[in-house]
Amino acid sequence: MNEERVSLSEIQYRRLFPWLVIFRCFKLAVDPKKLLIALVGLTLFSVGWHAINLGFMHNVFVAEGEEGGVSPVVATDYPWAANGIAPRVWAAYGTEGESPLEVLNSAVDNPLAFLWHIATRWEVLLLPFRELMEPFRAIFSARYMPSRLSVTIPAVNWTIDAGYLVYLVALALWASICWGIAGGAISRIAAMQLGRDERVTLRESLGYTFRYAVSLITAPFIPLFGVALFTFFCLVGGWISNIPAFGPFFAGVLWFLPLLAGLILALLVVGWAVGWPLMVPTLAVEGSDAFDAVSRAFAYSYQRPWNYLFYGFLAVVYGAIATFIYLLFAQLTIYLSVWAVAWGASDQLLADLIRQLPGYTYRLLAVAATASEQPSTYVQYASYFMMFWIMLVVMTGPAFVYSFFWSVATAVYLLLRRDVDATDMDEIWVEEEEEDLFSESFSVETQATPEPATVGQGATEETGAATTGEAAAEASSDTAPGQTGGEQQTGQSSEQEGTSEKPEQS
Repeated sequence: MNEERVSLSEIQYRRLFPWLVIFRCFKLAVDPKKLLIALVGLTLFSVGWHAINLGFMHNVFVAEGEEGGVSPVVATDYPWAANGIAPRVWAAYGTEGESPLEVLNSAVDNPLAFLWHIATRWEVLLLPFRELMEPFRAIFSARYMPSRLSVTIPAVNWTIDAGYLVYLVALALWASICWGIAGGAISRIAAMQLGRDERVTLRESLGYTFRYAVSLITAPFIPLFGVALFTFFCLVGGWISNIPAFGPFFAGVLWFLPLLAGLILALLVVGWAVGWPLMVPTLAVEGSDAFDAVSRAFAYSYQRPWNYLFYGFLAVVYGAIATFIYLLFAQLTIYLSVWAVAWGASDQLLADLIRQLPGYTYRLLAVAATASEQPSTYVQYASYFMMFWIMLVVMTGPAFVYSFFWSVATAVYLLLRRDVDATDMDEIWVEEEEEDLFSESFSVETQATPEPATVGQGATEETGAATTGEAAAEASSDTAPGQTGGEQQTGQSSEQEGTSEKPEQS
């Protein structure tokens, strides 16, 4: 009977299934550094868009209708306001008036239906992508609203109204600035954690991002130059088609040219929209320029579309469940804090304290009483402080969504790079490597270069040379008259060889 023990080798699941790296993104997304970067970026992004909307609505666009104004294309308010991003995130996993405990009860009553409900809430995780694509999508709309930034060419009676286009470009530029910096910092931290299992400080990630800020901001606009070029060719054809008699015939016969241009435009727009989330991780991982980010995004999207689709599907399903878990813990934190304090404080006081909170947060609080009409001054000031702390927890919800979005985008980029370029995931550009190589080469050259002799060293060398000469003279004097020094040395060496050979023979 064979009793030899066979050692079982450990199965490396990450090598067999590299896409398992996506399931590490929940832990990465709850990193306080990433949440802080996402929260600051989200606040600046929303405030900037709100200011652009107000500026263009009152000063640029022409009033329409009886209301005396036009509505903005992107109705983005402050992130904590009723029209901001926070209520859209918090309302995705429950109806108004439903407490976190009731959500847990529904999960226990029908777990499969509840799991299907939270796993299909993809709109929450895709909210960052939708917010960033909205101004670019509006650029390709059929008609623009009138504005005061219009110029009329008398010769051809052609009016160029650039106000709406300037408005959309301003929104897109501000979005690219905010999320190029914030998304780049989050992707840099995630790349070092996913690829090398190394921690990056907040200062190091922001320093790296600001060094590549120009590329991070301009990368999404590079494909639009190609779109503008082919659009200009079609624009020239549209001018020619206005010529009487000849123009319509010219447009009908050569309409295959606009179709070819439309095909190229479709490839550019689809590749840009699908590959845009990969541009920021490219710069965070490779440390290259904007052109390399665009080329890699297009190449990975079109060369491995099914891999990209599988990774994206897995990311949104897992991200929806991860977002629900995070929001549930945040809801329980707020709910149980008020519930515990209510054992000592009166319901009336708690109702007066939470009176400043937005309406979508009421379902998180266990307070049944209504607020007083005229609370005291101290209670009013206390309510502002309470609102600040509770809204800080509330705002971590959308911050987690953006943190997870850029973390999982980095993981998908590393997977696609592995599939297309056969590059290991731990190959991350680190600027300190160049400095280390330079310092090592410099130290080797320093060691190889002889140091100049000092006065004491020269004297020692002369003394050593004199001693060597005296020893040679004594050796020559001890030599027999008929024996030269060379023969004596030969004999001594042969004796030494014989002596050294004796132990071997014995």
